[in-house]
Amino acid sequence: MTKNVQEPLGHLWKGIDGLVTPECARHKMPFEYVYVSDKVLNKYENDEDYKVYPQSGSVAYRNQWSISHCERVGKNAIKIEIKKLYEGNRFDTIDYWNQFNIDPNDIVDGENIASKAERLTQKYFLFGRLFTSLK
Repeated sequence: MTKNVQEPLGHLWKGIDGLVTPECARHKMPFEYVYVSDKVLNKYENDEDYKVYPQSGSVAYRNQWSISHCERVGKNAIKIEIKKLYEGNRFDTIDYWNQFNIDPNDIVDGENIASKAERLTQKYFLFGRLFTSLK
């Protein structure tokens, strides 16, 4: 008689050895991080149901779920606390983010587009203030 043994559902993340399951992420990996390409945000940017926080790379869907505890790193990556990624998020959402998984060594040094846009906007307003103060 053969038993149906179901393997645990989980994900392989670059930079982390072994399969990451929700149980493992929540209890055995406090303060571990995974990295995803910032291209993961493309899906959410033009959909009004989602709130995208470009400075951090966080995303929220209405008040149902969010991927938070994120940090933009380099030009192309988002650093996510793995415990928070698996807390309260549906498996298909984690599957989607896992598709954009990148190795920490593949992060491109430099300023990301969100920081650059904020810096340029601040300079634009400074220019406006200086221009209007001219006599």
